[in-house]
Amino acid sequence: MHTLDLKFHTRLLICFGMLLTFAVTGPWVLPVHGQEDLFLVDDDTQISRISFEFASTKSFNDETLLRQISLSEPGFRDKYFFWRNEIYPFDPVALQKDVVRLRRFYNRNGFLRPEISYEASTLDVDKNRIHVRIKIEEGTPVIIQDFGFYSDSGDYAIFLFEGELRERWSTFESDISLELGRRYTQLAEADIKSQVGSWLKNRGYAFSSIGLATEIDSTYNTADVRFVLDPGPLAIVDSILVEDNVAVKDRIVQREVPFKVGDRYSGSRVSRGQQALQSMNLFRVVLSDLPEQPVDSTVTVRYRVREVELRRIGIQTGYSRATGPSVEGNWQHRNFFGGARNFNVGFTAITGFKAAQSGNNIPPQVYGASVTLRQPYLFDPDLSVTVSPFIKYEKDSRVLQTDEFNRRYGLTTNLIYEFHQYRSTSLSYTFSRNRLSGGEALGTDDDFFRKSILAVNSTIGKTNNFLNPRRGWILRPSLETAGAVLGSDVEYVKGSAQLIGYIPTTRTSEIIGRLSIGRVIPFGLSADGLDGSLGSADSSRYENRFDDVVFYSGGSTDVRGWPDQLLGTKIAREIFDKDGNSLSPQRFAFEPVGGKSKLEVSISYRFPFPGLGSKWKLATFIDAGQVSSRRVEDGSAVTDDGTLALDNFKFGAGSGIRYETLFGFVRLDLAMKLNPDDSDLISAQNIFNGVDEKSQLRRFRLHLSIGQTF
Repeated sequence: MHTLDLKFHTRLLICFGMLLTFAVTGPWVLPVHGQEDLFLVDDDTQISRISFEFASTKSFNDETLLRQISLSEPGFRDKYFFWRNEIYPFDPVALQKDVVRLRRFYNRNGFLRPEISYEASTLDVDKNRIHVRIKIEEGTPVIIQDFGFYSDSGDYAIFLFEGELRERWSTFESDISLELGRRYTQLAEADIKSQVGSWLKNRGYAFSSIGLATEIDSTYNTADVRFVLDPGPLAIVDSILVEDNVAVKDRIVQREVPFKVGDRYSGSRVSRGQQALQSMNLFRVVLSDLPEQPVDSTVTVRYRVREVELRRIGIQTGYSRATGPSVEGNWQHRNFFGGARNFNVGFTAITGFKAAQSGNNIPPQVYGASVTLRQPYLFDPDLSVTVSPFIKYEKDSRVLQTDEFNRRYGLTTNLIYEFHQYRSTSLSYTFSRNRLSGGEALGTDDDFFRKSILAVNSTIGKTNNFLNPRRGWILRPSLETAGAVLGSDVEYVKGSAQLIGYIPTTRTSEIIGRLSIGRVIPFGLSADGLDGSLGSADSSRYENRFDDVVFYSGGSTDVRGWPDQLLGTKIAREIFDKDGNSLSPQRFAFEPVGGKSKLEVSISYRFPFPGLGSKWKLATFIDAGQVSSRRVEDGSAVTDDGTLALDNFKFGAGSGIRYETLFGFVRLDLAMKLNPDDSDLISAQNIFNGVDEKSQLRRFRLHLSIGQTF
């Protein structure tokens, strides 16, 4: 028995009407042919391009239309990355199905009779590659002629409500109503239905339902959109069920949700309870619903959970050109002695290995460990407290002339109020004992002192996505103080704030702006020490104590034309060993001075990388910033009165590549200093030796990092 391949039958049907034209013209006339040669396609035919042509109006861009079809075309990587070997086969049956998909897409978006064809497609016979040309005539769109909300009885929906609820419905209805005369789409219809359902459930109508009675006149291309509401009874919560939990008790789940038995039902509170349970890190899955029950004035709410492993070991690694490889690990018990307490033992290592520091600067090295106990639900579901003893050894690149590690150990307590996911305010107190290494090279002995810091930090704002936002804003204010009354040998008040805004310009691009400002005000002996009133030895000691208190500028998350912390005043120093001897060969590096005040502004434009998919982005940016320290006129000393001036701003600009991950963007930026100081263009060794030899290559800075720039 002889059988024919199904695809072969399909190709015969597609090309039957073109055989006569082919017999006259033949495929040998030109290497590239039109519709008449599509019957020559075979299993090896590849797609070279897919394009859309519009006879009149164009309501959707090509990218949107490409997402509706199954066929795909080569992208930027396939054309220019020679090592890729992706294939894009052409299938005539798939093309016909794609025409149907496009027609249905246009139907859903208000076009009843779109005309879609692919007769203009051309085949390159020599290369066996086809250019799929899809021609679209959208036709006349359906226009909304009438719109309204009604009850089952046919009355207007406003009469379903009484008193204050009627006034609220009137305001809500006017806010969401579709504009008459606009194009009808099923998506807008579904969105309004969802909003109305949420409005009803958030006001106690647990069993509400919404029907649609849309009438479309295909002759006149008009639509009468009608929503039919059945609110049902107002309901009170009479029980909260918890199912599938094993180690976590019912009462732990019930105390975390933002409602209790006897409260009026609210769909938004049920959803917030689901989010709160998910954020406890005790459950892999949390689902909320209403089980089958009689429709009356009481309602049972159910949460179904699936617990995670309570004991967990985790390791995270990262890399930055400024600090080199880093690793962070922890052992965690998520339900320590019950009550959803979280017990965590962690360590951190920032190695500085092969870090690309500017000049010969010593890369920072940090090694630390901590034990943290978190007690949730401190009188309120949103209030928690943590207690964390810690120890840290740090070799800071700002103190250049020793190989010894500074040491710090102490205790931190945090009172945290989380009023929304990723939005919180915390009150923290940290007491630590510190040792800053001295030595002959520094001209000081080891400095032992105490720090006692009280701080308030907050994160507020609204974004569409906290990890990778495209719209909204975030504000992070901070205020801290340390003083003798708290038992501290360092005394100051420090305030700072960072405001970030995200403005989408198109569906795939956005403008990002950032403003950062800060001020440190030392007082008491700290102010006298920093002013030099206590003598050179004590002044040097207080300067070192304030190294992690003052502000710095420059780096991959700051003004990107400068290396990490090296925008502004800096001092060229020779690097010695701990005994004060020169290294062989000699090494020199910059020590950043920092400032009591800081102001930094940045604007970035992020847009798609053509041909590399939605996760790839390009960015252009311009940054500006300054810190308040200055050199005196003769350059022999540094002064800092905390004032900022417009003419002291330093500007950097550049471009970069972004790749989106679950943890933020992987970023590669090339930035240029637009108005550098002489010290930005001369190496530390030449400045130290008084050699005025500038290099324009020092204007440029390459940054590689992972996470949000802002």
